[in-house]
Amino acid sequence: MHSCLLPAWFAALSGGGPPLVLHQPTALLGIETPLPPVTGKAYPFATSTYVYDTDNFTVQWDDPTIPDSVAAWVAANAEEAWAVFLEEEGWIEPPTSAAYRLLVYLDPTLEAAGLATFMPDSFFLDGVPVIYINPDYAEYPEYFEGVVHHEFSHAIQFAMRDWYAGGPEEWWYWEASSTWMQEYVRPGTHQSAWLSSYYVADTTLAFDTVDYGHEYAMYMLNMYLGERTVGRPGFQSIWMDHEGGSWLSEIARVTEEPPPETWAKFAGAYFSRKLSDSHYFEYPVLETIPGSIEGHLGAQYLNLGEVSGTLWLDEGIGTVVRDGDYQVFWERVAIPAGSGDVTLIVTNPSGEPLNVVFSVEADTIEDTGLLDTGFVDTGFVDTGAVDTDTPEIDTGDPEDDPPAGTDGELGGESETSVRPPRREKSGGCSTVSAVGGLWWAGCVALFRRRFGSRTKSPRR
Repeated sequence: MHSCLLPAWFAALSGGGPPLVLHQPTALLGIETPLPPVTGKAYPFATSTYVYDTDNFTVQWDDPTIPDSVAAWVAANAEEAWAVFLEEEGWIEPPTSAAYRLLVYLDPTLEAAGLATFMPDSFFLDGVPVIYINPDYAEYPEYFEGVVHHEFSHAIQFAMRDWYAGGPEEWWYWEASSTWMQEYVRPGTHQSAWLSSYYVADTTLAFDTVDYGHEYAMYMLNMYLGERTVGRPGFQSIWMDHEGGSWLSEIARVTEEPPPETWAKFAGAYFSRKLSDSHYFEYPVLETIPGSIEGHLGAQYLNLGEVSGTLWLDEGIGTVVRDGDYQVFWERVAIPAGSGDVTLIVTNPSGEPLNVVFSVEADTIEDTGLLDTGFVDTGFVDTGAVDTDTPEIDTGDPEDDPPAGTDGELGGESETSVRPPRREKSGGCSTVSAVGGLWWAGCVALFRRRFGSRTKSPRR
């Protein structure tokens, strides 16, 4: 069971899941006018049996076994999140919160740790947010506080985006964003790093998977955006300046690059340990045999061993990682020099399954140390020509990035990778002239090993 019920609530309201049984505030049952408090903002509903108020929240409950101290604790954390998100970061206030306290209801029967909802009623025709918190999770203090911060960020999201505009392709980014935003409140605590295990469980899943906790783990994508590319203002713009498009289009609007490149760079930054939570993340066990990537923007992580030469990728977008640095490429890349093993990450840029096929052209005829899959092609001939079409690549190291404004490039992590021209696969022979009229002719065949899924990717 995950911490937040929002995807389940979305699914229930759209008919895609079973209904959730929730406490209904009295105002939803026919009271037309919210009752005012003694001081401060108004109550949005008639009060419950027990009430604990702060400037912006009213924490209420009906279970007499819930101590006042838990309500005070919840309220303090809600106010803490309010101060960070609204006063420091400049996010939009939740709907109705300018004049009314935001109701936080403590419910030990809630099927998870927390839930934020937004529903119209007889007075708030445009909708009113309600947060539900399960007090039983208070025995896990740091986690419990993070839940309060997380759910309040959802209340903010309701002011910016229509949740009913789509299905899982809409919902995943709500969770990925709230999980990242809760890190704002307690920076340096790494409280969400354990969620990386949900990504590691199957890295080939589609980006918008709302199952198995994958949607929470994708907070790592937002960490990459916030720390390595567009910064917090850019992440905020994805929400606050959205144009009603899909999340992929909104992310691309801010990053100014195609989503596959963003995902490939994210995978490189994640695996090369360049994010602030890197020391606490879990990482996939590297595979040695290419397989199939079923999901859109899913990825396979492959161990190539200690290899050198040129790495060719038939389809998809690649990220090569070595000695803590990464490069993103289309079709081919010179394997970086180094002493460590080389990792190849292949990202599926489309919604169709991708069978991973790659090959390595060694610098010499020496054994590369790669596992021989049986795919050997010695028909690729060195013509002696100098290759001037080496693609621009993202090194993953901000210190190596060209300055902004460089011709044909973008500064920083948003540097655009360039597609090289398709390579010719036919063989050839070159001749050279020698002094004294002697002619030498020779054909030099580079050893080239080709790797792919035996069952799903026939040799081409």
